Amino acid sequence: MPSKAGQFHIDIQAQHVRSYCAFCTLHRKLQKKRNVDFPSQKLYNICKARGAAKLFPAVNTASCIARLMGKLQEESMTKIITISRQFGSGGRTIGKEVAKELGIPCYDSELIEKVAEDSGFAHEYIREHGEYAAQTHWLGRALNAGAGLRESNQDVIWNAQRKAVIEVSKKGPCVIVGRCADYILRHKADLLTVFIHASLEKREERIVQVYGESDEMPAKRLRDKDKRRASYYKFYTDIEWGLAKNYDVCLDSGKFGIDKCVEIIKNLYETMD
Repeated sequence: MPSKAGQFHIDIQAQHVRSYCAFCTLHRKLQKKRNVDFPSQKLYNICKARGAAKLFPAVNTASCIARLMGKLQEESMTKIITISRQFGSGGRTIGKEVAKELGIPCYDSELIEKVAEDSGFAHEYIREHGEYAAQTHWLGRALNAGAGLRESNQDVIWNAQRKAVIEVSKKGPCVIVGRCADYILRHKADLLTVFIHASLEKREERIVQVYGESDEMPAKRLRDKDKRRASYYKFYTDIEWGLAKNYDVCLDSGKFGIDKCVEIIKNLYETMD
C-alpha cells in the first residue's frame, strides 16, 4: 500500500527479481535473506548507484524496476468473479450461490440501487435499461451525436453503472453479475470472467418456471433479451458478447446444472494465483 510519502513498501522476493532480470546479481544477495522490505524508490536508488551495467546487463534499470513493480502490483489486485449470462441460463442464481460458498458478497440488485441513486432514474427503469439496448438506442445515439446534444439516458445509466462497479470492486473480493463488469474492471482487478449459457429449450423451461407464463412466446422473449444485451455490450465495449474467447470460462448450465457450475467456478477461484 502507498505510504504518506507516496512510496510502495513491499517485500521484494528473490524469485520476482530473477524472473524479471535473469542476469541480475541482486537476487543472489536476496537469496541469502529470503525477504527484504525495500521501498521501491530505495531499491531503485541502490540499483542506480551500483550501475545498470553491473546489476542489469542488457536491461534498462528503470524499465526493469517498473516491470517488477507492475508485477507485484498485479499480484496484489483484488480477486473478483464476473458473471455474464444468457437470459434464462441461471447466471444470476449461480453468481449468488458461488458468493455464498466463498463467503464473499455478490452484487446484482445492489448495483441497481446504487445506479438509481446516482442517475436519478427509477429502479425498474435501470433494471430494464442497465444491460439492454433500447430499441431506438443506435439511431438515437447517432442523431444525438450528430446534433451535438447532451448524453442520452442510456449514457447517464452507463456512467453511473461504471462508477458503481468500480466502487464495489474496491471493497474487496466479490462476485458481480452482469453490468459489463468484466470490461469495466479488466485493468483494475484480478478477474475470473465467466459466461453462462444454455440451450434455447432449457432456457425456455427455466424462464417459465422462474418468471411464469407471459403473453410473449418464451423463445421470442429469450432472443429479444439476448439480442438487446449483446447490442448494449458491443456498443459500450466494442467486444462481442458471448464469444468464448472473450471469457476465462464458459459453462453450459443446461448440461452441467446449477450446482455443478457453482462448484466449478468456486474451485477455479480458489486456485487463482
